Amino acid sequence: MCGGGSPTPPSSSNHAIVLQVNTTNIPVPPTTQDLVDANCSFLGNSNGVTNENYEITAANNDTVTWSGVSVSNPVDKVYITEIDYEDGKNLFGSSDLQAPSGQASITSTIVNAQNNDAESYVIKFAVYNNGIFRGNYQIDPKIRINT
Repeated sequence: MCGGGSPTPPSSSNHAIVLQVNTTNIPVPPTTQDLVDANCSFLGNSNGVTNENYEITAANNDTVTWSGVSVSNPVDKVYITEIDYEDGKNLFGSSDLQAPSGQASITSTIVNAQNNDAESYVIKFAVYNNGIFRGNYQIDPKIRINT
């Protein structure tokens, strides 16, 4: 067979987006976005980049996992409850990704993306401080495609 065989599938990567939350100091809702942002950051985020401007670069077929962690108390919990499409190219083919029942993270795969596509989305998360529900919050970072 001349030139036979299957084309090589594109390689894919796994991206972990870890939301770090000061679960001791984050104010109980209702609160301002500035106070939420002051108590949250993304693991690996460089200084000076706001949570709203935090951006990862990914490619088509890459997998993204969102999870949360307390940076102030190891027994506190941060549950990523929902990822909602906000603006730009809908990279995941769904406008609403939800955590499976009882799980604290969300995983999805980027589909049908083209180079330089970008999506703004909202991460919704719940905070439990010393086993007590503290509140629901949200932050809206971005994903950019670089193929």
